[in-house]
Amino acid sequence: MFTHRIKYPYVMVLTVVVLALLVVFNIGTRSVQAATVREEINGAFNVANPSQPAPPNTSDAGWIYTATQTYTLGRIEFRFANTNGVAIGIDIYNNAPALGGVLLATGTFTPVGGNVWEGTDLSAQIPVTAGQTLFIGVRDFYSSPTTNAGGAAAFPLYFSTTPSNYGTNGTAFNNLFRPIMRLIETQATFTIGDVTVTEGNAGTVNAVFAVTRAGDINTAVSVDFATADVSATAGVDYVANAGTLNFGVGVLTQNVTVVVNGDVAFEGDETFNVNLNNPSAGAVITDGQGVGTITNDDIVPTFTINDVTVTEGNAGTVNAVFTVTRAGDLAGTNAVDFATANVSATAGVDYIANAGTLIFGPTVAAQTVTVVVNGDVLFEGDETFNVNLNNPTNGAAITDNQGVGTITNDDGAPTFTINDVTVTEGNAGTVNAVFTVTRAGDLSGTNAVDFTTADVSATAGVDYVGNAGTLTFGPTVAAQTITVVVNGDAIFEGDETFNVNLNNATNGAIITDNQGVGTITNDDVPPGLSVNSVTVSEAAGAGNFTVTLNPADAVNVTVDYTITDGTAANGVDYTAVMNGTLTFIAGDTAETIPFALIDNVLIDGSRAFTVTLNNSSGPVITVGTGTATITDDESLPPPPVVVVPVVVSFPPPPPVPLCADFNGTTNTAVRANIPPGVFGVHCRMIAEDGIFIRSAAEVGVQGVLDQGVVQAVDVFSPSNANAAGSLICLRGTGSIIFLASNAAPRTPQVLPVSVQGGYTCATIPGTGIVVLVGSAASPAAASTTTAASSIALTDCRVTTTHQVRLREQPSSDSAVLTTLPYDVSYTATARAGEWIQVIESNRQGWVSATYLNTSGSCG
Repeated sequence: MFTHRIKYPYVMVLTVVVLALLVVFNIGTRSVQAATVREEINGAFNVANPSQPAPPNTSDAGWIYTATQTYTLGRIEFRFANTNGVAIGIDIYNNAPALGGVLLATGTFTPVGGNVWEGTDLSAQIPVTAGQTLFIGVRDFYSSPTTNAGGAAAFPLYFSTTPSNYGTNGTAFNNLFRPIMRLIETQATFTIGDVTVTEGNAGTVNAVFAVTRAGDINTAVSVDFATADVSATAGVDYVANAGTLNFGVGVLTQNVTVVVNGDVAFEGDETFNVNLNNPSAGAVITDGQGVGTITNDDIVPTFTINDVTVTEGNAGTVNAVFTVTRAGDLAGTNAVDFATANVSATAGVDYIANAGTLIFGPTVAAQTVTVVVNGDVLFEGDETFNVNLNNPTNGAAITDNQGVGTITNDDGAPTFTINDVTVTEGNAGTVNAVFTVTRAGDLSGTNAVDFTTADVSATAGVDYVGNAGTLTFGPTVAAQTITVVVNGDAIFEGDETFNVNLNNATNGAIITDNQGVGTITNDDVPPGLSVNSVTVSEAAGAGNFTVTLNPADAVNVTVDYTITDGTAANGVDYTAVMNGTLTFIAGDTAETIPFALIDNVLIDGSRAFTVTLNNSSGPVITVGTGTATITDDESLPPPPVVVVPVVVSFPPPPPVPLCADFNGTTNTAVRANIPPGVFGVHCRMIAEDGIFIRSAAEVGVQGVLDQGVVQAVDVFSPSNANAAGSLICLRGTGSIIFLASNAAPRTPQVLPVSVQGGYTCATIPGTGIVVLVGSAASPAAASTTTAASSIALTDCRVTTTHQVRLREQPSSDSAVLTTLPYDVSYTATARAGEWIQVIESNRQGWVSATYLNTSGSCG
């Protein structure tokens, strides 16, 4: 429970006086001047004797106040005759708390003495309407009586801090509390908002700033405004504006409009201010600056640089030209710095360093940076350097800041290879196997390579002497040798091999053949018995097999043999003792098996027969079979001599261009005149001068082949172009047969021909094979003979060998009824010369027997 002390014991009288006083007080941290006093209350408040006159409430110590004006309440002040230093609390309700009033605002102050106005700013500004009821509660925060400033004992008045208990007295109270109170309206304040607009690419857009008045709205006030540049420029980015806003009674908001100019220049977001000043009638400016932001909607300029690859060359220089591209807004001027930087290439050696600044004026989209690259003849692999971009100006950005320059090496890498070597070992001593290591490519530097021998079937230390080391190749040196010593022996052991391996090439050299094979050829006869193979001409008259014993034996040795016919026959091609026994007298090492040869006049080619050893008396038979090959001494007779008459002059060839073979060779055997507008038609030679360049099966018709092909060409088109109407001229004379590519099987067709300058020419009906035959063409020759008389057939079946036309009469001039498919059988009913009558789908017609296989009695 807190106590409240009454300093002035006299009766309070309530009067209402409207005063226009200039007082100075604080609301928050803002200094407010020239506020208006709206009510002054002289109150009578008897808490010692509640029966005495008091405000019209019965349960609370405070004032019930009915407003006579409309205004904004922001401060309450009191005036005392003296002070007791007690902290005073003020609570504003919209009705007495005991009657359910809601707290609207509070305030606290401590009287400091004297007969002066003292008060508190309220925690919230309260809009007051004329006729509205307020409850103003008063509390102090003393817990015990004290002495007033005059020294007289004060009579304590105890007030509860609980709002519902305002005015509850404690023990005995007979003092009266009689202050004077006035209600003060909050003065007018001005604020201005911020505005953001997008400029646009043309025309104008309005930035509308709202200027708001708060506090006193019952007085006419005004405030000045004016625009000011920040990063935006008046007259360029916006239109400057200045003036005065007049706020009548009750007017809360007015607007300031600033015209913003559109453009297509990228310049970043820009700002300007609208500043308020010179408020009238005591109003104050609490936010006097509106920020106008012009949002840039133009594309930011961006810089990129490309990559460049150049081949260095062997001398002089070559330029690596990089392109720096500016994109986006090109209306302004931007600059960007560039500088080269080493990666694997070295400035001053491989290229010349470069740095600088590129300035892009309006509309300029690209500029170049040139880096000079030095040529050389050194192999060093491909090398790279960078051209880096940085420091773009005027809002530009870099989206690709690095161009990579690649210097392509055009010098061959040094390469090492080693050859293979074969030596015959000999029976004693040593022989040298000399391997050559060759360096190719760039020989201007120094390279080394290691070598070492390795066993395969030969053994180091037994068959050869192992070797290892390093070969160093100075400038210009292209070859060096490695010598491996091979040991001779008299032991039969077959051919043996070892390797000389290369590895560890230095200074960028590579090894393309890293292994030389050393072959030691055995020159010793295998131990035991062996027989050789021989080749003799039938004209030699005789020959023999040699049987070898290795080594010689101290006793006699015998071995049997058997001769067996092969492609050569005993008694026809040769004569011999077909079975026998050889005896090696002690110390002998060789015996022979003789045979005689029969020479004939037949051309019968090479023939062979064999001998086989068996039943050795002791030594092992190591090679038991030998072959005798008899070669023929006859040859084919010379071709007949063809006497070619001497031709004094040749007529010129037809005025048709040579037709190049599709595979790339130019042939004089064929000329072709493809009609204008037909593309993709090719000539592909099949036969030339009677010799098939490709398979005869490509002609596909045996009847055509049988007539003697002189020249043949396939006129074809991968693009399905139509070659109909093309004039084809084949060198030589004869008939031209055409086999269309769209027929299966292909049907021979004889074409009308003309002879021009040693060429036979015909116009072909499409793509297909064009064949020049040396005789009169018969497979598809048009028959102009009158149909022969027919004979009836009773037991005849025919099968088509091609697609064939079924004609109305037995003549090639007759009307075509249909086309019969390939490899289908029909019943034959009659025959008239080469024509056979068949039944097909209840329809009779005639087919040339040239295209039929027959069975039965077909005449």
